[in-house]
Amino acid sequence: MVQRQGSGAVATAAVGSGGSLEAKAKRLIDEVIRPLIQVDGGQIELVSVTEACMVVRLSGTCRGCPGRPYTLQGIVERAARQHISPDIQVSAEED
Repeated sequence: MVQRQGSGAVATAAVGSGGSLEAKAKRLIDEVIRPLIQVDGGQIELVSVTEACMVVRLSGTCRGCPGRPYTLQGIVERAARQHISPDIQVSAEED
């Protein structure tokens, strides 16, 4: 489920609390984040995750897109803070 808030989309789907940190992050990407990014032809892949940091790889139309910072902070980091840890930081691995 995507909830519109202002001009940005906020991911609000339930990801669940069971499983390892990596499993939670993969589930979050698969069920919440990837569908939002694919709407515009982008793709996302989990590179690594710890309690403090999640690293992703953006591809497709996300490569070189001027909206990439918004995608990382406004969609990916916001969802990660809701479902994984309120203090997690998200960064993108460069190709």
